[in-house]
Amino acid sequence: MIDNAKMNNAVIKNIIISLISLSIISSWLLCVHNFFSSGLIILVGHPELNYKQIIKKTFKSFWKIFGFSVLEFFIITFGLILFLIPGIYFLFVFYFALPIMINENLSISKAVKKAKIVLKHRTWKKISLIILSKIVLFLAMIVFSIISLDGIAMIADWFISNLLIYHLIYNEDEIIENQEKLIVENE
Repeated sequence: MIDNAKMNNAVIKNIIISLISLSIISSWLLCVHNFFSSGLIILVGHPELNYKQIIKKTFKSFWKIFGFSVLEFFIITFGLILFLIPGIYFLFVFYFALPIMINENLSISKAVKKAKIVLKHRTWKKISLIILSKIVLFLAMIVFSIISLDGIAMIADWFISNLLIYHLIYNEDEIIENQEKLIVENE
């Protein structure tokens, strides 16, 4: 007969090992997703580059993307587990930080700081556009999966999401800069 204390210790040990394994797999999948998204971000931000240059630039950023992905995973996960609202907030911050980091070749911390600044202006408009686009793309993914073209829907999701984020980051900056110029000119 097995002792209850030994059995409980074995269960706890298995749960901890499972959580660690799940964390490693999840952060690795996030890294792969961010790596492919980075290629699309470079394509959207630098349409003058050819595919070889895009691939070279993406691979050049691999370790930065890897570090970003691990940090993103742990901050969002702990934010959602401990405090729901900060986890959701950081989900959107990191959603904006990756394109900023890749396009402007910033460090992870500077990209996150700039993403927070970008997110402060018209926050609810940006968040609602992201959520609405994800709902539409999710519905499209359901339709495409019915006709066995779910890979196309996933690629469309990546591409459209990156286009939307790029627009929300850089076009909003131009609008803010133009408003600041008008204020200075009117004074």
